[in-house]
Amino acid sequence: MIKFSVVMPTFNQANFIEKAILSILSQTERSFELIVVNNYSSDNTYEIVNSFDDNRIKIFNFNNNGIIAASRNLGILKSNGSFIAFLDSDDIWYPTKLEECLKIINKGYNFISHKVHFKDKNKLITGIGIKNDFNLDSLLFKGNFIATSSVIVSKVLLNKLNGFNTRKEIVNSEDFDLWLRILSLENGFMIPLFLGENVIHDLNASNDIEKSYVSAKNVLDLFLKNENIYKKKKSFGFLLYSFGMAHFKINRYKVAINYFIKSFENNPFLIRCYILIILSYFRIFFKMLK
Repeated sequence: MIKFSVVMPTFNQANFIEKAILSILSQTERSFELIVVNNYSSDNTYEIVNSFDDNRIKIFNFNNNGIIAASRNLGILKSNGSFIAFLDSDDIWYPTKLEECLKIINKGYNFISHKVHFKDKNKLITGIGIKNDFNLDSLLFKGNFIATSSVIVSKVLLNKLNGFNTRKEIVNSEDFDLWLRILSLENGFMIPLFLGENVIHDLNASNDIEKSYVSAKNVLDLFLKNENIYKKKKSFGFLLYSFGMAHFKINRYKVAINYFIKSFENNPFLIRCYILIILSYFRIFFKMLK
């Protein structure tokens, strides 16, 4: 039986998908198949995928109506592997990714991730991730540190949870929703190695951040609806802090301050919010002096 099924949703990624596929084909672990779910791309994405003469690669055309979770769920449905790996068509894996993940699978874990580098144009940026075993509280109170293209999950576990949630109100955060549901059943393992690379496109404008915040908030609203008020406030406090940082990094200090204040109101123990509010005011002040 095939060990890994790699699910790759795509739409108009002709400039990236060849490199993504080559990174899969270069894996030192050879027991895999690749399932590409193409959202009827209007460029030559389909032709590029079919140019590979490898019977492990399958492509399906599928209209996902703007919900990428639906494409991933179709890929899971079409898969034959014991474990499902996800790779977006503009990201890449390093050659030992599957080999290193298999070592952790053999220790009994069903939910595995690893550190990733983020690439902004030609510059590699330090990646995200924490070390080793992680649980539900790690995700609720430290943020979504799990990159989708780093994840491998047991197919049995995915089927038990009915895969990704396709509700429109959580588009952009359907991965966060699934990770929370998985971690409510069992712990995951984060490999403390950089085994992949994610491309950051010029899509990080403030409106994209706001949409992502709303969808992430909707995920927490659904997941925590029966939890106590302390747990809700603590997790929402960190969510607000995380999105405040997203605005801070693109120099939208006034918006960032609003997020940090709301974060503090929910979770007054996030001391870093105090520091960032002061720092934001200083940067606004010095910007006015220029």
